[in-house]
Amino acid sequence: MDTESALFYRQLPKVELHAHLNGSVSSETMDLLMKRKPHLNIERGMTAILREQRRSLDECFQVFKVIHQLVDSGEDILLVAKAVIQEFAADGVKYLELRSTPREVTETGLTKQIYIETVLEAIRQCKQEGVDIDVRFLVAVDRRHGPEVAMETVKLAEDFMLCSGGTVVGLDLSGDPTVSSI
Repeated sequence: MDTESALFYRQLPKVELHAHLNGSVSSETMDLLMKRKPHLNIERGMTAILREQRRSLDECFQVFKVIHQLVDSGEDILLVAKAVIQEFAADGVKYLELRSTPREVTETGLTKQIYIETVLEAIRQCKQEGVDIDVRFLVAVDRRHGPEVAMETVKLAEDFMLCSGGTVVGLDLSGDPTVSSI
């Protein structure tokens, strides 16, 4: 695509209705995370699905496992969420529905509540910084974790829907559909 066409399409206003937070992390942000956590010995090829590359569904979920190793604290989530929002805005997206499954990481003190609060804080900061995009958030339920965990996540989503001023707009069902069904 020539430069003029690329510029035209970038400036064209867009709507993104199905963006997974951890599936939208750019290679630049991945590089930054890998530099911050060299002890994990993660290489770029482990976190990317190249355009010309074909991966099975299972291989795609393996990429998410690696990304989850890199994004395991509130600080990481804030960095990733802000970067993802800014990158969508730079690409001309005017309305973004971001979705993610809240996770707990005992070693870093991350709880599901902190996870959601941090994503909402990233959205708030981007808005405050004048990033030209309207972002909403869907709390995702990972089907692999069964009904009890699903209900905990649904309750969290409900609580945040009531107190987020319209930023949390619903639920998403995520995770490998071949593993389990809620």
